[in-house]
Amino acid sequence: REEKMEIDGEEETYRDPSHWTIPGMKNVKDQIQNFRWGFGDQLSIFSSPKDRNSKSKSSNSVVSTFSWNKCSLEAKKLFCESHKYFVDIQRLSQNVEESEEISHKKFSSKLLQKSSLYRAFITSFVFSMQESIANSSESIAKEEEIRVSEQFQIANLVWHLAEIFLLNSDDNLVVDKSFSDGEDDEMDEESRPNNPVFFKLIEWIDLYFGGGEYLNTFAEIISSNSPSDHPSYFDLMLKFLLRGQANYSIKLLDLHPKKNEIEHKNLKKLLENMPTSIENLSNGYQSDREIMESLHLWRKDCLTLKKDSKEDWMNELLEVISGSEKGLVDKTDTWYELLVAKMIYQEPTLQRAEIHQLAQQCIANYPSLTKLDEIFLSIMEFDSAKALLDCFEFFDDCWLVAHLTDLLHHANVLDSYVLEGTNTDLREYFISEYCSQLLTNKEMWQICIDYFTFCPTVGREFIQEILEKTDLDSERKFFKVLDICKKLEFGEQERNVINSFAAQKMQHKQYVSALYWVLQGGDVARADQIADRILREMNEGLILDSVHSDLFLQLASDPSLPSKVAFLLQYFSLEQLRLNQDHTNYCRAAIQLLGSNKIPQPLYLQLCRNVIPLLAVSQLSTLEIQQLMTIHTNAMLSHRNSRREVNEEEQKLMEQTRLVMMQNMSRSILQPKGSNSLFR
Repeated sequence: REEKMEIDGEEETYRDPSHWTIPGMKNVKDQIQNFRWGFGDQLSIFSSPKDRNSKSKSSNSVVSTFSWNKCSLEAKKLFCESHKYFVDIQRLSQNVEESEEISHKKFSSKLLQKSSLYRAFITSFVFSMQESIANSSESIAKEEEIRVSEQFQIANLVWHLAEIFLLNSDDNLVVDKSFSDGEDDEMDEESRPNNPVFFKLIEWIDLYFGGGEYLNTFAEIISSNSPSDHPSYFDLMLKFLLRGQANYSIKLLDLHPKKNEIEHKNLKKLLENMPTSIENLSNGYQSDREIMESLHLWRKDCLTLKKDSKEDWMNELLEVISGSEKGLVDKTDTWYELLVAKMIYQEPTLQRAEIHQLAQQCIANYPSLTKLDEIFLSIMEFDSAKALLDCFEFFDDCWLVAHLTDLLHHANVLDSYVLEGTNTDLREYFISEYCSQLLTNKEMWQICIDYFTFCPTVGREFIQEILEKTDLDSERKFFKVLDICKKLEFGEQERNVINSFAAQKMQHKQYVSALYWVLQGGDVARADQIADRILREMNEGLILDSVHSDLFLQLASDPSLPSKVAFLLQYFSLEQLRLNQDHTNYCRAAIQLLGSNKIPQPLYLQLCRNVIPLLAVSQLSTLEIQQLMTIHTNAMLSHRNSRREVNEEEQKLMEQTRLVMMQNMSRSILQPKGSNSLFR
């Protein structure tokens, strides 16, 4: 599967990986132990322990070498989208610090919006995973996708609860102060609007603990021919009441065949007047005292109706809604369901700071506490550090702890907590752990750099390490890495990256590009070596194209070029004259270059080969030809005095050059004015 994805503002093609098969592995149980870790995320599997201990990489010994540098399309979408939210939060926080126009309340509201976006995308990710599971035919792939899907469903559950308790920490459980748009401090207790935060808890339980199933069952019951005979009829009515959703229970009650009897009418009226139902608490203004008085009277009415009731199901229901401890415990399945039920029927005015005490009471009825229960309880106790550390232990990856910790950090509800044995706080530690997992996929390097950019303690160190280990497999990636080095003022890394890229150019015989980047990196010795190599290649017939010409023009603007590179540019300019058939100027430039005593012997001979045929068609003066003869005579004397033996070809070429120049010299003296040729 291929899909276009946007990463850091640029569209890239991503291929969904397949699962591995290991060729030649027949006795897996015997052979799987014979492996050796390779670089990064690579693993080599061998046919025997002897091969495993050998340093040889012979194809006969290695059964298979493979890497898990891969993740699903759905996972990559999650990583890219959450990266955007993360960066947005950092920039928002910077704007708050730099500007006084953004109030703390407005900033908190923005953080809540970002939190909702995180949760919405988790939900979307889980939905995509479930679709993929339904369409998957590979059992191994399906097992992994199911595991990931379940992990992120739980992550969403934890995140939502943290949002309710930690990000809404200024709100009363009964009165959400944000409802009054900042004027709540001037309102007395009698006039505060009723908007209980436990609505959010009910929403939380509804989303993750059977709410959808209850609604499906509700639809099934009301569409049946005999609703009251449905096996879930009474249980569902009770479940809705345990969550304060009296309107659904009333609708079910209206489907009962005895709905017109006085007892049923009294129950319906009682439910309609339930003071702590979602519907009633959402309307009007009541003080805590008024709510408790109304609840006290209503519970009395429940007990009165219970005494007169002759139906068992109705007695059970009335016992629960009258706030009976036994009734609530017997009819709830989990401690957090019991917590919400107690808040509705016993303590609707409970303050946020007191809720963990009620939670402890509820837990006493459910002795087997799981790690997830401990996370929930830590959140309710506002112990964010413990909750996050428990999450770090509970979840297989660090996505949740990295992003949730960052959000809580910016909300100023995460106390400074430095991990033992490290110099980093929770936020930077979890971000670094998350990025270390992301980096098993090589496409994620740039996203990780963005994360570390906002880690003042460990960020620069990790960014340097990432940049040094990033494969420069394209010019596009090279320029990205180089730009990051420049922005962050990583001088050493910039030089290393440039030299590494130049080395790649050399391997691909792109010598001029290599020279350009070596000079940018300041490696003069290496630049001289490459310049010599280019000159040799040009001597052997290498023709440089327009791309190289542009690079040479850029180099020519630098006055501090090494001598060999400067000579290369001069020789390149000379070659351009020859290729453009500007014979006269070519010969004149060649004479100037030959007289500079900078030209190496192989190039001297090549230049002679090029100049001799052009003397006849060029318009050199007698003085210029005489100058060329003098240079050539000195070169011949130099060769004779040198210890190096001049081969037959060189000797023949030099003698031929001298002969042609003498001929042209004599003819140039005899040539009449206005003649354009020395041989006319």
